[in-house]
Amino acid sequence: MIKLINILNEIGDRLLTPYKLTSSGKGIYNFTNDNGTDYIITIKEDEDDMNRIDVSFNVVDDSAVDPYATETNEGDIYRIMATVITAGKEYLTKYPKVTNIFMTPSKSNTEDNRRLNLYLAYIKKQFPDWNVKVTNDLYQKIHLKKKKK
Repeated sequence: MIKLINILNEIGDRLLTPYKLTSSGKGIYNFTNDNGTDYIITIKEDEDDMNRIDVSFNVVDDSAVDPYATETNEGDIYRIMATVITAGKEYLTKYPKVTNIFMTPSKSNTEDNRRLNLYLAYIKKQFPDWNVKVTNDLYQKIHLKKKKK
């Protein structure tokens, strides 16, 4: 019997080819998926702590009430995650002093943690030198903290 944890462990191992990224400024990345949906990845420094960044990605949709909560369900979440991971690693190469990363998974149903669990499994595999945990402030956030060497 296949266990869910084994499937989740495999997820991070399969880094698919990311979509082509373009940068439109410090910490701003754009890409379009194969269905023609435009996305934006924003990596923003904390105003009080330059070693802390917040990462978000969402569909570019001017008509959406909350573009951060828009779910496309187009079946390419793994490739999108590969693209977000690529942008994050590129940013960290340019700004290696970053020690804390925060990311709030969007979801239309606050009781559903499947997206959060998927992101956690993927991130843990791709950032082995970082401690990863979930914090509960106003929203659930994924917090990565660089391990001390």
